[in-house]
Amino acid sequence: MKKCKLFLAVSIVVCLGFVLTSCLNGDEPITAYTLTLEVDGTGDVLPGLGEQLYFAGTKVVLEATRLSLAWSFSEWEGDVADSDRKMTLVDMDEDKTVTAVFNQDEIRDVVTRSTIMGFEGVMSEDIIDNNEDDKIPVGTLFYYKTTEGNYGKMQVMQNDYGSHGWVINFITFNNDGTIKLSVEGAGIRGTYSFNLDGDEGDPDFRLRNKTHVEREFRPQNGAKFYMVP
Repeated sequence: MKKCKLFLAVSIVVCLGFVLTSCLNGDEPITAYTLTLEVDGTGDVLPGLGEQLYFAGTKVVLEATRLSLAWSFSEWEGDVADSDRKMTLVDMDEDKTVTAVFNQDEIRDVVTRSTIMGFEGVMSEDIIDNNEDDKIPVGTLFYYKTTEGNYGKMQVMQNDYGSHGWVINFITFNNDGTIKLSVEGAGIRGTYSFNLDGDEGDPDFRLRNKTHVEREFRPQNGAKFYMVP
């Protein structure tokens, strides 16, 4: 029995040695290339951002995925089969870098007052924690109903953790669908209450800095908001 086990072990070693020698001395060594996937704007890419290794000749399927309704896929930059389609192929015949480009939609063109009214049922007065700006990233779009009962939409253009503030664009509509107030680049710093009707009425929300790392978005005075996923 011991002789059989010894013979089997020796046979396995010999076979492994033969396979390893064949790989090292073969005429066609295996070649692999690096695919680097990047994003310009707010979005994601499948099979994932960063560097990945593929055997030569592999055709990798790429898919651009939007993370916010405020950002739309525009094009691929790099050597791909079709630069204008969200799903495309890249042929790994060398190291390649491919970038998915997403463009920020103009808030004016996203939705109208009648569309926003349809979301009133999911609007909420709930507080949103925004510690380290991870819950409300740049590009986030809100639909809202103000304290005075007007509907509108607000987009976060900058969310600066260092200076504890936002820059927002927003449009508030009149009841007939015309624009009551349209503001671009409104800066909010520190703890601050904001009125989206542009008058001296009660504020509609408050950005509150509880500590240097804890802050929150707090609807006020009956105003309601829906954060578009």
